[in-house]
Amino acid sequence: MIILGLLLLATPLPDLRRVSLARDPAGLVRGLDGPLRKAARRGAPANTVGLLWFGLGLVGFALPIAGCYTVGGLTRDTPDSTRLVYQSPAFVVFAAAVEAAGDHLEITGEDRRLGEIRFRRGHYMNGILVCHGHVMAVFVSSDGGTRTRVEIVERTVSRLQPVGCLAQTPAYVERLNAKLGVVRPRTTV
Repeated sequence: MIILGLLLLATPLPDLRRVSLARDPAGLVRGLDGPLRKAARRGAPANTVGLLWFGLGLVGFALPIAGCYTVGGLTRDTPDSTRLVYQSPAFVVFAAAVEAAGDHLEITGEDRRLGEIRFRRGHYMNGILVCHGHVMAVFVSSDGGTRTRVEIVERTVSRLQPVGCLAQTPAYVERLNAKLGVVRPRTTV
C-alpha cells in the first residue's frame, strides 16, 4: 500500500497549464468538457487533475499508517465499552449472547471457557455514506451465583472513518435483552 502511494505521487502528470485550445492547432485537447474546457480556452491552469493525484497519494500513505481494527485486537476492560449486569447464570447469558448475533453479525470466534464471543459486520451503505464494517467482542463473566457481567467492545474496521457507520451495540443489546426476557438490565460504570 505504501508503494502504491509512492507511485501515485511520483507519476509524472501532463502539464495542463501549457495546454489551451488556442495553442492546440492539431486538436490534441479533445474531450475536455465543462469547466476544464472553459479553463483551457482562457489559458488558466487546470489543476483539478493534480489535486486528485495528490489526494490519492495522501490516502495511499494514510491507510497503512492508520491501519484497521481486527476482531482479535479487542480486549476486556476497555474504557469506552458498554457494561451490563444480568441476574442470570453465565451459561444462560452466554447462549443468549451467541443467539443475539442473528443475521446482523457474523460470529468469528467463541470460547465458552473464557467467556468471549467475537463478531464482525461487513461493509454497508448508510444513506450515501459507506461504512467499511465493524468488529465487536462480547465478554461474559460470572459475578457469583446468578449474577453475570457482560462487557461489549465495538470498533469500526477503519480507524479513518469518522462518519458513515451506525453503532451496532444498541441493537445488539436490544436483541440480547429480548433473548433473556429482560426489560432493562442494570448498567455499570
